[in-house]
Amino acid sequence: MMRLTVFSILLTVALLSIAVRTEAADSVKLQGKVDVVADACAAAGVTLSRNTLPALVEGCGLGTPAAYAGVRKGDRVVSGKIEEDRIVLNFERKGKVYQARLATTPQMKMVPKEDKPSIPELPVKEDPVFEGTIADKDLELLAKHNVAIVIDRSGSMSEAAFSHSTTNSQSKWDWCGKQASALAEELSRISRTITMATFNHTYQIKRRCDAFDVTEAFSSLTPQGYTDPGEPIGELLRSCMEDRRKKWIIAVVTDGLPNRGRKLQDVIIEATKNMQDKDQITMAFLTIGDDAGGDALLRELDTGLVRAGAQFDVVASKSFSQVQSLGLKRALVDAIKNK
Repeated sequence: MMRLTVFSILLTVALLSIAVRTEAADSVKLQGKVDVVADACAAAGVTLSRNTLPALVEGCGLGTPAAYAGVRKGDRVVSGKIEEDRIVLNFERKGKVYQARLATTPQMKMVPKEDKPSIPELPVKEDPVFEGTIADKDLELLAKHNVAIVIDRSGSMSEAAFSHSTTNSQSKWDWCGKQASALAEELSRISRTITMATFNHTYQIKRRCDAFDVTEAFSSLTPQGYTDPGEPIGELLRSCMEDRRKKWIIAVVTDGLPNRGRKLQDVIIEATKNMQDKDQITMAFLTIGDDAGGDALLRELDTGLVRAGAQFDVVASKSFSQVQSLGLKRALVDAIKNK
């Protein structure tokens, strides 16, 4: 009887060993304390298909950090790790890899045991981190508008956004990308999308964009060429005239004066002459960087258009210091309230 028991134990251990080796060949086991990692995912709003990676996202709770970060059902999580009070997930979607740094709810200090190897982090080029939300009443205000963003992608947008910072080397283009993605993600809470235009010496306009579309657009384009915002803004304004079902808020983010094309002032003045209501269109011109010429242009658009022949004052402007403190989402809300 004793020999049979020992034999049974040895047989069980052997079978478990084979199962572990087989599983390791097919997937990467969540490293560290599995229950802590799983708890962190759950606290951030992510439900995974299994406790081994890769794993599919089976659910993403509404209103959770994961939802605001753009994680979606069907994403394939390929790696993850815990960094103090956040869980960092690298996930694939449509053949591309993205990263989400998710706060947990409730906040909890999570440090993997030192005797366990950490999960390897994939080299991730795009990093769509969306943090912070706006108040429901302000979101309701945005919901009453069609939202369009027009982003300068001339060569100077590859320069550092924070030229005087020794720690933040983020480019103006990358800063705009994250802000635009965050805006689109916020609007997804009310099942709304945005119209997005990018311009240099040419332009592209894409309608009905969600946060993923915005992130993908920014990752596929690079800043180059000169600045000519007249044509894309003119086309968007014509679209506003044709679609009178809702009011429009158009955010234009640029780092300097246009140096080619039609005068921007003339494009806006012409559009206002066809407006029936002063609130039909609100334009928020936002500067990025510290170009004094850009600030001068915005002041002229903000205060001088009616004097130059516009039917309505449709422009509000924000300096980069104001945009930094407010963020793109709140800057738009502020423009609507204080035009």
